[in-house]
Amino acid sequence: MWTNPIRRITYADPHKIDIGCKTYTKRGFTGIDYMDFGQNVVWDVRHGLPFPDNSINEVYSRHFVEHLADEDIEGFFYELGRVCMDGARIEIIIPHRDSVGSWTHNHLSWWCEDRFKGIATSYASGIFEILELGSSVNDRSGQKEVRALIKVVKQKSDNTADTSEVK
Repeated sequence: MWTNPIRRITYADPHKIDIGCKTYTKRGFTGIDYMDFGQNVVWDVRHGLPFPDNSINEVYSRHFVEHLADEDIEGFFYELGRVCMDGARIEIIIPHRDSVGSWTHNHLSWWCEDRFKGIATSYASGIFEILELGSSVNDRSGQKEVRALIKVVKQKSDNTADTSEVK
């Protein structure tokens, strides 16, 4: 039977999460991985993210998204949009599809700048603004990576129109 234990989540405003952290959680972030490496949260993000709406202001994910199958990617980006507050920053680093390292047996999706741009701008109804998008070679591994820095921009609904200039 699958369980999703959450060990400890210490909310500090603003809250930051590291998705797919494995054995290393970025300093100051709450680590999330589906396997138990001793991080804060053991959770399979294919079932959503275990955080309330608009509760996260920064997301970091390095070499995780390529482990999602194509059919899980839309839901993942939807969940990022749901849990992130307006103005949140998301940094995603993934192997570039041109790298040999991207074609390992446990990578289920393949990425380049254009694919990331298409997914990030279409899946969440324009909620993501791409601040930086490019590729470079990782100094340690020698592998090409795609790095995206995106900002969450949540639009006001018609019911919350700005009336500050009405006298």
